[in-house]
Amino acid sequence: MTTASATAASDQDNVEQTDVLVIGAGMAGLCAAIAARQAGASVIVLEKAPEAERGGNTRFSNGAIRAVYHGVEDIDALVGGLSASERERSEFGSYSREQYYDDLARVTQYRSHPDMADMLVENSRETLFWLQKLGLRFLPLYEWQFKLPDGRIRFSGGSALEVYGAGEGAFGDLQAAWRGYRDGARVSAESHGFALRATIQSPIAPRAIRWSIAKPNRASVRSRCRSAVTTAQSSPPSTWARMSTACHQPR
Repeated sequence: MTTASATAASDQDNVEQTDVLVIGAGMAGLCAAIAARQAGASVIVLEKAPEAERGGNTRFSNGAIRAVYHGVEDIDALVGGLSASERERSEFGSYSREQYYDDLARVTQYRSHPDMADMLVENSRETLFWLQKLGLRFLPLYEWQFKLPDGRIRFSGGSALEVYGAGEGAFGDLQAAWRGYRDGARVSAESHGFALRATIQSPIAPRAIRWSIAKPNRASVRSRCRSAVTTAQSSPPSTWARMSTACHQPR
């Protein structure tokens, strides 16, 4: 074996394997990681912030989620039971797929990606129930609704619910859910507290992407994954462009 081939073999031995790499441990990142674990995939989650400061944009939001819902019975199921007075004073109405598509087209001036729009709208209702099963608690979002002269509240616009505890509550509940999946044997690692720099190189095998993380004063962490999910918003666009190119190579 030549020196070059021996080095390549050594490098290969030091490369950690995983099915899914998730960059960013906010709400989107943890949802992706949990969904991948539920599908039986091994996962690595990379997050720059220390645990006490995590949450991304979610931490600063009011916890409202726009989603399709079919009427008061959906709201009742998601909040864990409406009181008689809540039902009496509230017109929850409904929010259809068609309304969601129309609102999305209006807000984006018809610039949204069709496939991504379909994924968002068609899965929005089921995602609320999935989040509920993970432990997120919902409340009717009264603050944003129309107050009628007789004191009743009319819901409109698709954002009928907010998460208990707003953004911090949403992230806290999701982080607690993730710990249950993170402790599973198939989760490879979780890295945090370092300056994240990811370099996506050309795929080294079908459905494989090579990446590396540089840690200050420490050796780089290298791994290979089949799929990558990028949810962090503070990294250079060039990094995501390289990752996008790698992820969309012919398979």
